[in-house]
Amino acid sequence: MGKRANTLCFLSRRPRNHNPTFQVALEREFGGSVAVAVSSLVFAFAHFAHGILWPNLLVYFLVGVAFGATAYLTNSTLPAILRHIIGDLTFFTLGLAAQCGATAGLRQWD
Repeated sequence: MGKRANTLCFLSRRPRNHNPTFQVALEREFGGSVAVAVSSLVFAFAHFAHGILWPNLLVYFLVGVAFGATAYLTNSTLPAILRHIIGDLTFFTLGLAAQCGATAGLRQWD
């Protein structure tokens, strides 16, 4: 099996007994809910570049809870990764569309 296939197998099947991810280590020590909460805090603080305002951090924390719960419930990081990709694509597409619309002067439709 090639390196790419091994990576996909690692991402899609996440046995709790020998995967050294941060959340899994916390799950072993403190249980699932604490692991999801702590990893969500880390996820929120990792997005400081987007602003250190508490509403932003709250949104990132809640998104982290959704990703962490998905990984915990499915025993796989792949669904959470796919949700993150879809979220990023949606956010950047809408942001780019809004920016282009604002600068393109869409008054031709008035």
